Amino acid sequence: MKNISRRIFIKVAAAVTAVLAFDKLFMLNRSGLKQFVTTANADTIIKGGKPVNIKFLNRSFFQRLFGKPVTPETKNLNSWDFANGKLRIDLEKTPELKTPGHALRFEDRNLPVRVLVVFGENKTYRAYQNRCTHIGHRRLDPVPGTQTVQCCSINKSTYDLDGNQIYGPAPHPITTYKTSVENNRLIVTISQG
Repeated sequence: MKNISRRIFIKVAAAVTAVLAFDKLFMLNRSGLKQFVTTANADTIIKGGKPVNIKFLNRSFFQRLFGKPVTPETKNLNSWDFANGKLRIDLEKTPELKTPGHALRFEDRNLPVRVLVVFGENKTYRAYQNRCTHIGHRRLDPVPGTQTVQCCSINKSTYDLDGNQIYGPAPHPITTYKTSVENNRLIVTISQG
Protein backbone atom coordinates (compact mmCIF):
# COMPACT_ATOMS: atom_id res chain seq x y z
CA MET A 1 0.00 0.00 0.00
CA LYS A 2 2.86 2.36 0.82
CA ASN A 3 4.42 1.92 -2.66
CA ILE A 4 1.08 2.52 -4.39
CA SER A 5 0.55 5.77 -2.45
CA ARG A 6 4.08 6.89 -3.24
CA ARG A 7 3.66 6.11 -6.97
CA ILE A 8 0.37 8.00 -7.07
CA PHE A 9 1.95 10.95 -5.29
CA ILE A 10 4.88 10.98 -7.75
CA LYS A 11 2.51 10.87 -10.76
CA VAL A 12 0.33 13.65 -9.38
CA ALA A 13 3.39 15.76 -8.55
CA ALA A 14 4.79 15.21 -12.07
CA ALA A 15 1.46 16.17 -13.64
CA VAL A 16 1.18 19.35 -11.56
CA THR A 17 4.79 20.27 -12.37
CA ALA A 18 4.15 19.79 -16.10
CA VAL A 19 0.99 21.93 -16.00
CA LEU A 20 2.76 24.68 -14.06
CA ALA A 21 5.69 24.62 -16.48
CA PHE A 22 3.30 24.94 -19.43
CA ASP A 23 1.39 27.72 -17.69
CA LYS A 24 4.64 29.58 -16.92
CA LEU A 25 5.90 29.13 -20.49
CA PHE A 26 2.60 30.40 -21.88
CA MET A 27 2.71 33.49 -19.68
CA LEU A 28 6.42 34.15 -20.33
CA ASN A 29 5.86 34.09 -24.09
CA ARG A 30 3.72 37.17 -23.80
CA SER A 31 5.60 40.41 -24.29
CA GLY A 32 5.91 42.82 -21.40
CA LEU A 33 4.00 43.57 -18.22
CA LYS A 34 1.17 45.28 -20.12
CA GLN A 35 0.30 41.91 -21.67
CA PHE A 36 -0.05 40.37 -18.23
CA VAL A 37 -2.35 43.06 -16.98
CA THR A 38 -4.68 43.49 -19.93
CA THR A 39 -8.28 43.19 -18.93
CA ALA A 40 -9.89 40.08 -20.34
CA ASN A 41 -13.41 40.15 -19.06
CA ALA A 42 -15.74 42.16 -16.92
CA ASP A 43 -18.77 41.98 -14.71
CA THR A 44 -21.39 44.61 -14.03
CA ILE A 45 -22.53 45.37 -10.51
CA ILE A 46 -24.99 47.89 -9.15
CA LYS A 47 -23.41 50.43 -6.81
CA GLY A 48 -25.34 53.42 -5.53
CA GLY A 49 -28.21 52.52 -7.85
CA LYS A 50 -25.98 52.74 -10.95
CA PRO A 51 -24.33 49.98 -12.98
CA VAL A 52 -20.55 49.79 -12.56
CA ASN A 53 -18.40 47.75 -14.92
CA ILE A 54 -15.66 45.81 -13.06
CA LYS A 55 -12.79 44.65 -15.26
CA PHE A 56 -10.62 41.67 -14.39
CA LEU A 57 -6.95 41.09 -15.04
CA ASN A 58 -6.15 38.58 -17.77
CA ARG A 59 -4.50 35.76 -15.84
CA SER A 60 -4.28 32.06 -16.26
CA PHE A 61 -6.19 29.74 -13.99
CA PHE A 62 -2.97 28.59 -12.32
CA GLN A 63 -1.77 32.14 -11.64
CA ARG A 64 -5.04 32.76 -9.82
CA LEU A 65 -5.11 29.37 -8.10
CA PHE A 66 -1.61 29.81 -6.67
CA GLY A 67 -2.03 33.56 -6.09
CA LYS A 68 0.82 34.75 -8.32
CA PRO A 69 0.78 38.55 -8.60
CA VAL A 70 1.77 40.21 -11.87
CA THR A 71 3.18 43.29 -10.18
CA PRO A 72 6.95 42.86 -9.94
CA GLU A 73 8.93 43.14 -6.75
CA THR A 74 11.53 45.88 -6.79
CA LYS A 75 14.79 44.58 -8.26
CA ASN A 76 17.05 47.21 -6.74
CA LEU A 77 17.20 46.53 -3.01
CA ASN A 78 19.23 49.72 -2.59
CA SER A 79 16.32 51.78 -3.88
CA TRP A 80 14.42 51.77 -0.59
CA ASP A 81 14.72 51.65 3.17
CA PHE A 82 12.38 51.48 6.12
CA ALA A 83 12.84 53.29 9.43
CA ASN A 84 10.63 54.98 12.02
CA GLY A 85 7.43 53.72 10.41
CA LYS A 86 8.27 55.16 6.97
CA LEU A 87 9.11 53.40 3.73
CA ARG A 88 11.42 55.70 1.73
CA ILE A 89 11.72 54.95 -1.99
CA ASP A 90 14.37 56.63 -4.15
CA LEU A 91 12.46 57.47 -7.33
CA GLU A 92 15.73 57.83 -9.28
CA LYS A 93 16.47 54.16 -8.61
CA THR A 94 12.93 52.91 -9.34
CA PRO A 95 12.13 53.93 -12.94
CA GLU A 96 9.07 51.64 -12.86
CA LEU A 97 7.38 54.19 -10.60
CA LYS A 98 7.84 57.01 -13.10
CA THR A 99 5.46 55.58 -15.71
CA PRO A 100 1.75 56.17 -15.01
CA GLY A 101 -0.11 52.92 -14.47
CA HIS A 102 2.91 51.01 -13.19
CA ALA A 103 3.41 49.55 -9.73
CA LEU A 104 5.99 47.79 -7.55
CA ARG A 105 5.88 45.45 -4.58
CA PHE A 106 8.05 46.09 -1.53
CA GLU A 107 8.54 43.09 0.73
CA ASP A 108 10.82 41.43 3.24
CA ARG A 109 13.93 42.94 4.79
CA ASN A 110 12.74 44.89 7.81
CA LEU A 111 9.29 45.88 6.51
CA PRO A 112 6.55 44.89 8.96
CA VAL A 113 4.03 44.41 6.10
CA ARG A 114 4.06 43.88 2.34
CA VAL A 115 3.45 47.15 0.47
CA LEU A 116 2.08 47.79 -3.02
CA VAL A 117 2.94 51.19 -4.51
CA VAL A 118 1.02 52.33 -7.60
CA PHE A 119 1.86 55.36 -9.75
CA GLY A 120 -1.64 56.04 -11.01
CA GLU A 121 -2.69 57.09 -14.45
CA ASN A 122 -3.56 60.45 -12.85
CA LYS A 123 0.16 60.71 -11.87
CA THR A 124 -0.40 60.37 -8.14
CA TYR A 125 1.12 57.76 -5.86
CA ARG A 126 -1.00 55.35 -3.86
CA ALA A 127 0.23 52.79 -1.36
CA TYR A 128 -1.58 49.80 0.10
CA GLN A 129 -0.87 46.98 2.47
CA ASN A 130 -0.38 44.29 -0.15
CA ARG A 131 -2.82 41.85 1.36
CA CYS A 132 -6.37 41.03 0.27
CA THR A 133 -8.77 40.82 3.20
CA HIS A 134 -10.32 37.61 1.89
CA ILE A 135 -9.24 34.13 2.97
CA GLY A 136 -5.60 33.45 2.17
CA HIS A 137 -4.50 37.08 2.25
CA ARG A 138 -3.16 37.07 -1.31
CA ARG A 139 -1.36 39.99 -2.94
CA LEU A 140 -2.96 42.78 -4.97
CA ASP A 141 -2.35 44.17 -8.48
CA PRO A 142 -3.57 47.39 -10.11
CA VAL A 143 -6.04 46.97 -13.00
CA PRO A 144 -5.00 49.34 -15.83
CA GLY A 145 -7.52 51.96 -16.89
CA THR A 146 -9.92 51.27 -14.01
CA GLN A 147 -8.56 53.04 -10.92
CA THR A 148 -8.88 49.78 -8.99
CA VAL A 149 -6.65 47.15 -7.42
CA GLN A 150 -7.56 43.47 -7.50
CA CYS A 151 -6.71 40.34 -5.55
CA CYS A 152 -4.51 37.94 -7.49
CA SER A 153 -6.57 34.88 -6.55
CA ILE A 154 -9.59 33.21 -8.12
CA ASN A 155 -12.17 35.27 -6.19
CA LYS A 156 -11.07 38.55 -7.90
CA SER A 157 -11.94 40.80 -4.95
CA THR A 158 -11.59 44.33 -6.27
CA TYR A 159 -11.04 47.60 -4.39
CA ASP A 160 -11.30 51.25 -5.38
CA LEU A 161 -8.35 53.63 -4.98
CA ASP A 162 -9.43 54.44 -1.43
CA GLY A 163 -9.24 50.74 -0.49
CA ASN A 164 -13.00 50.10 -0.36
CA GLN A 165 -14.17 46.68 -1.53
CA ILE A 166 -16.34 47.01 -4.65
CA TYR A 167 -16.43 43.43 -5.93
CA GLY A 168 -15.91 39.90 -4.65
CA PRO A 169 -16.10 38.17 -1.27
CA ALA A 170 -13.55 40.24 0.64
CA PRO A 171 -15.17 41.24 3.95
CA HIS A 172 -13.20 44.42 4.66
CA PRO A 173 -11.46 47.32 2.91
CA ILE A 174 -7.71 47.11 2.38
CA THR A 175 -5.30 49.25 4.36
CA THR A 176 -4.11 52.38 2.56
CA TYR A 177 -1.05 54.43 3.47
CA LYS A 178 -0.35 58.14 3.21
CA THR A 179 2.23 59.06 0.55
CA SER A 180 4.27 62.19 -0.14
CA VAL A 181 7.21 63.10 -2.37
CA GLU A 182 10.20 64.88 -0.85
CA ASN A 183 13.47 65.47 -2.73
CA ASN A 184 12.68 62.82 -5.34
CA ARG A 185 11.91 60.25 -2.63
CA LEU A 186 8.49 58.75 -2.18
CA ILE A 187 7.63 58.55 1.53
CA VAL A 188 5.02 55.95 2.52
CA THR A 189 3.87 56.31 6.12
CA ILE A 190 3.21 52.79 7.40
CA SER A 191 2.79 53.65 11.07
CA GLN A 192 2.61 56.75 13.18
CA GLY A 193 5.72 55.87 15.19
